[in-house]
Amino acid sequence: MLFIFFTFIIFIVSIKIAGIAAFLFFLLYFKSIHRLNPKTQLEWEHYFSKWTLKKMFIYLYIGFFIALFMIAIFNGFIFWDQNFAYSIALICAGIFHTVYKYHLNKQHLQQLKDKITHSGDESGLD
Repeated sequence: MLFIFFTFIIFIVSIKIAGIAAFLFFLLYFKSIHRLNPKTQLEWEHYFSKWTLKKMFIYLYIGFFIALFMIAIFNGFIFWDQNFAYSIALICAGIFHTVYKYHLNKQHLQQLKDKITHSGDESGLD
């Protein structure tokens, strides 16, 4: 019973860490673009105006699953004694979690994206 509880905690913590890592990968992506090809504020605004919500989430999902895969392999060696069935279950739980959260917040995310892209002020936020 204690093993099940700790496995559940490991799943939750691993998914949260993978989410944070995905966001950091996303920021690293933009930082690398900025270092390779510096852009002015107007060029950045033009660059982001071409982005769709789907494209943004694809980049975030790729980063999330790269991080989750690395965490699952690490957990398989450290916590689950090289029993990678738990690692596969963790990846499946991550897939379920991201799809569920996306569908749960899809309308709100679209409204936020529309608000940011169609606002009249310079900062993009009200």
